[in-house]
Amino acid sequence: MVEDEIITKSPSNFQAMATFIRATKNCLTRSWPQLAALLTAYCDAADDAPSLSNSSYNSYVSCLVELVEALPYTLHAALLVLKALKVQSRQPAARQAFGERGMCAVVALLATGPEAQVLRSGGLGPLVRLLQQSGEDVQANAAGAIQSICFQAPGRVSACAAGAVPALVALLGSGHTSVQARVAGALHNLSSDASAIALIRRAGGIPPLVELLGAPAWGVCASAAGALQNLSREIASRQAISSLGAVPSLARLLSCPDAQAQVCAAGALLNIVGPVLEDLPGGPAQRRARPLQRLVLCGAAESEGRGLTEQDLAYLVSAAELADQSAGLTAPHPNSGCVLVAPGGRVLSQTFQRAQGSESAERAAVAAAGSAARGATAYLNLESGDCHGDLDASTGALISAGVARAVVGLRHPLAHLRGAGAAAMQRAGVAVEVLGEAPVLAPPERCDDALGACLRANEALLHRAATGRPFSVLKYAMTADGKIATSAGHAAWVSSPASRQLVFEARARSDAIVVGGNTVRRDNPQLTTRREGGHTPARIVMSRTLDLPQNANLWDVSTAPTIVMTQRGARRAFQDALSALGVEVVQFDFLTPEAVAAYCQERGFLQVLWECGGTLAAPAIASGVIHKALAFIAPKLIGGVRAPSPVGELGNVEMTQALSLADAVWQPVGPDMLLSGYLPASGGLAAVEAALAVGALARGTLDTAHASSSGARSNTVVAAPAATAGAAPAPLRGCNGAAAAGPVAAGVQSRRPWRRRSGEVVEFYKAWDRHGALSNFSPHVVDLPGGPVSACGALSRGAVRAWPSVEHFYQAQKFAGVDDQEAKAAVEAIAAAASPEEAARIGRRVERAQPDLLRADWAAAKLTVMAVALRAKFTRHVGPRRMLLGTAAQLVEASPHDYFWGRGVDGSGANHLGALLMRLRDELAAGEPKSKPYMAPVGFPGGLARAAAAPRKPVAPAAREAAGHARG
Repeated sequence: MVEDEIITKSPSNFQAMATFIRATKNCLTRSWPQLAALLTAYCDAADDAPSLSNSSYNSYVSCLVELVEALPYTLHAALLVLKALKVQSRQPAARQAFGERGMCAVVALLATGPEAQVLRSGGLGPLVRLLQQSGEDVQANAAGAIQSICFQAPGRVSACAAGAVPALVALLGSGHTSVQARVAGALHNLSSDASAIALIRRAGGIPPLVELLGAPAWGVCASAAGALQNLSREIASRQAISSLGAVPSLARLLSCPDAQAQVCAAGALLNIVGPVLEDLPGGPAQRRARPLQRLVLCGAAESEGRGLTEQDLAYLVSAAELADQSAGLTAPHPNSGCVLVAPGGRVLSQTFQRAQGSESAERAAVAAAGSAARGATAYLNLESGDCHGDLDASTGALISAGVARAVVGLRHPLAHLRGAGAAAMQRAGVAVEVLGEAPVLAPPERCDDALGACLRANEALLHRAATGRPFSVLKYAMTADGKIATSAGHAAWVSSPASRQLVFEARARSDAIVVGGNTVRRDNPQLTTRREGGHTPARIVMSRTLDLPQNANLWDVSTAPTIVMTQRGARRAFQDALSALGVEVVQFDFLTPEAVAAYCQERGFLQVLWECGGTLAAPAIASGVIHKALAFIAPKLIGGVRAPSPVGELGNVEMTQALSLADAVWQPVGPDMLLSGYLPASGGLAAVEAALAVGALARGTLDTAHASSSGARSNTVVAAPAATAGAAPAPLRGCNGAAAAGPVAAGVQSRRPWRRRSGEVVEFYKAWDRHGALSNFSPHVVDLPGGPVSACGALSRGAVRAWPSVEHFYQAQKFAGVDDQEAKAAVEAIAAAASPEEAARIGRRVERAQPDLLRADWAAAKLTVMAVALRAKFTRHVGPRRMLLGTAAQLVEASPHDYFWGRGVDGSGANHLGALLMRLRDELAAGEPKSKPYMAPVGFPGGLARAAAAPRKPVAPAAREAAGHARG
């Protein structure tokens, strides 16, 4: 017979087999036994089969497909032909021969499963009974049969009905590897159905499955992990798995050599941590990557006996709490704290960065610890970043002091600094451990506490890095029946003094406070922090029609700057009146919360507090501007159908449309309750952290520049947002409310001559930018006399003193040499200011309030003063000098609202600071620092040559101090 020759002579003779299949396919019922034996022999000998030509593979696969199409549909025949096809598919050439017809044949074979006769004949009952008999082989084979039957849904239903679950669970502890592997595999298949999960849990299957994760055979571990992966889809089972300590065992399987075990263990871990994050925005990778990583490392730590301890986490919490003490003062620097601990456990120093531009927490900690810092451990709530071009800043200070170990709470959120500090320390031999990446020996709740503290300390920076917009917080106070005022509009006071004190603190943490016209008309607020000195946020009033009172507390800019945002052309005479008072007026083509948020982003604001009423709060929430809500609820009832509520119409008609707050926290505040939580635009700190951890920065490397709080004096026109979704509005600079020259939408980019060719410009703005060392706000000491610098660059003969920054020296020079006690006091106050920004605030405030104290030649000398200070800085400090010399492009001070020192929002600014730095760069490169007055380079784009030719509107004396961190 032909088939005998094939089997005895050459099992791998494909062509002979193809001939036999074609000869017998029309009478398969009679010839099936011979054909079945032939296929079985072929499958058994397939591993020894030689490689064939593509034509031979094509011929054989074609014959198998023809066989399928004529096959008598029994389970045995289907499985046998499917096995032959599987064996054949191992060869790449054979896989190419399958084609669409071959795929259809495989699908047809799979469809035979539900017709399996073992189910119709009631064969599952005897198999379940065999599980209860003695004998390893009997139990293993019976469990294996049930495992195969449960591969398909009808088999799983029948197995549950036949009582297979308790019988299988009973064998999990048999002690025989072969039995345990088949039983765990059967439970893995069974648990694919939700109805079977509860049966397995109630039968006590979870504890022995968790125990099998540590079995010596990887196959048993893989099956147990697969079963737990399915079981963890149910809340009750998930809780049981977690309570039994399965996470470390699952984590260990991620590094085992068995691929199936790795996949199932990862799936189980994802199911354990995933459901609690399901309501957060972003994809599964964003939501789950970081929490899963922590769980994995917890397991790795326990298996290796190393990792962060509870004491380590406690020090991280202390560092985060220290960092939070300067919230609102350090921006755009993060809130950073450092705790230095000696090897014996003695705390050497605890420090935090006091203000923007001040000494970093790391340097302060090292200075306080002295020589004892050698061999110590530094606990940092946030990864260090050398943002000023200095090798001896932050990480350099720790390295130079001989710190042996650094424990970091969070990676830096900004792309150009993320990982840089840790890498620098590791290259220097410092052991660096990052929470969420390093193994943890402490309980998970301690890890979460430490991570939460580190996240909260910098929630504004994290949100801006993740969303690309300032962190926006909606604050309101309401009665227990949801009213923010009476029907008559009276709202003083809804909340208690204790609640209002927290509001003052929230203002102090913010860069700007936003209200609507209704709030100004009804409440006439001051919107101040109610404290002497320190940070003062800008006060923003949104009003499309400028239907605002002539006299209002907000028009007094002696205590805090005010910005009025309106639509183009509204009440121009009133705009002029506001500008004369020192109020900045910004016009938009169409005023919306999104436009305001985009403008605040351009201004460099990090956090914005919205204290508006419901009419403005609703569109701000609906447009995704608001990230967090602070709701103070007073134990009062007002009533009234027309009494306003905190949030206006959102268009929701069903309760299912309500916006849920993530990470909601209730806190008693005096007699009131404070509810805080994150809106869907944020998703909460866990979502923000996960997005940043997987590199999902919404806008790439962000400019987190923090604008000065001095208040701009220029009147600005801002165009309507572009049609592109998410595009920021394009601002244009105008004069006194008139339309700016040039096209509204297209004119912005075209008026930036330094953007004509890519790669030719280096922009800098704030000390925290990539090129922050170029800023006059960078904390680099300059040694210069305290006397006045003349317009020709001559220095005074007074004693040289150390000025904390260029900005300190520049602001003090406004009053230098003035024979007046108040002027001298102003100079000393500026010199003692804790940060460059504070020095600028003092200088501007004195100049605005007492212009008679300003030196008479200031207008002529200011450029030379800045040039002298910059030369002193860059000749003394190696890091900034290296950065300056490393720029071979045009340098542009990128302030959006400074048209003297910077480029301005539309690129028409004079950019004097950039011009000074380029001239100094040329001098340093030639090795000839010159001492001569600054002259604007002729023809420099945006420089004095063009500015002098173009007529400009005279600036009122009260508005002489224009906005911008170096204006004056």
